[in-house]
Amino acid sequence: MISSRRTFIKTISAASALAAVPGIAKPFNIIRDLKKISPNDKIRIATIGMGIQGNYDTKAALRNPDVELVAVADLYDGRLASAKTAFSNPDLFTTRDYREILARPDVDAVLVVTPDHWHDHITI
Repeated sequence: MISSRRTFIKTISAASALAAVPGIAKPFNIIRDLKKISPNDKIRIATIGMGIQGNYDTKAALRNPDVELVAVADLYDGRLASAKTAFSNPDLFTTRDYREILARPDVDAVLVVTPDHWHDHITI
């Protein structure tokens, strides 16, 4: 067999892929078995920014039955009031200060749906 750069690269690529497969595939079994999640567990989310995109993203997240909306932040009071009716939750926590959302211990995930120049202020 004539050795060339092309055959060498193909051989090394195939050997690397075969060597990597067990290392990649094995952790998925480990992760799956680490924690048993109860059917009663829900992911509690909050949304910062309830404009058009914020409403759309929140509704998309709530399509999953294991997700629950617990808090909403927006600068406009009208959007906060409409969030309570739109998501059929009159007890929904609403605030104009996003820091109150981030300080809540019952929030598992936060959707930051604000203009781009506000993302760093909120997330850092």
